[in-house]
Amino acid sequence: MFDEPLKIANELNFADVLALSIHDIKNSLSFMQESIMQLESIKTKLPTEQQTALNQLHYESNRVNTNLLQLLTVYKAQKAQLAVNFNVHFLADLFADLVASQQAYFQQKNLTVQVKVEETLNWAFDEQLIASLLNDILANASRYANSCISLSAWQERDYLYIQIADDGDGYPNSLLADIDNQKTFDLSTGRTGLGLYFARLIASVHNKEHRSAEIKLQNCKNGQGGLFLLKLP
Repeated sequence: MFDEPLKIANELNFADVLALSIHDIKNSLSFMQESIMQLESIKTKLPTEQQTALNQLHYESNRVNTNLLQLLTVYKAQKAQLAVNFNVHFLADLFADLVASQQAYFQQKNLTVQVKVEETLNWAFDEQLIASLLNDILANASRYANSCISLSAWQERDYLYIQIADDGDGYPNSLLADIDNQKTFDLSTGRTGLGLYFARLIASVHNKEHRSAEIKLQNCKNGQGGLFLLKLP
């Protein structure tokens, strides 16, 4: 009498079920984030410990949302359903939104965020994909930075460069070695490699006219801090 349900379960595609589940999780997460934003208005009235807990909750919910977006993006790419919407965006506006989304966490950790970009600098890219990628890199930088993070953007010839740097301990050598490795998924190390895979995927869908987008990880020349660089044609 249990054969039929078992047959149905075997016919399910796990990736499809996961994608549907992610949509449900994102709906619940959106409700949680709205509640967090409502609490932000009374945060200054809360004890210091509760303010810290609220900031951490805001930070973690932002990370979860980014991770879910990454999973959906990878799923759509594998299903050849990833739509890339190229529109012109101002980098100063993009940076302002990124910083604002994590401002409470920056304040909690006493981090200074330096933004270096010309107000008129603009470029054509998929805003949701690029913002999701940079948000993930910025969250990672804020976790390991000691006192300062810098966001920079500039144009050289026919390319846009976006850089995020921090003054932490820098990227581990194992991660720097993996940047050009297409197979970085290894749960045994405690690091899935999804972030790097996502970054490479976003770069690849921004190739234009035989010109390739690139990502680069390196440690700062002074030996302090990690540096992420995105190059867009």
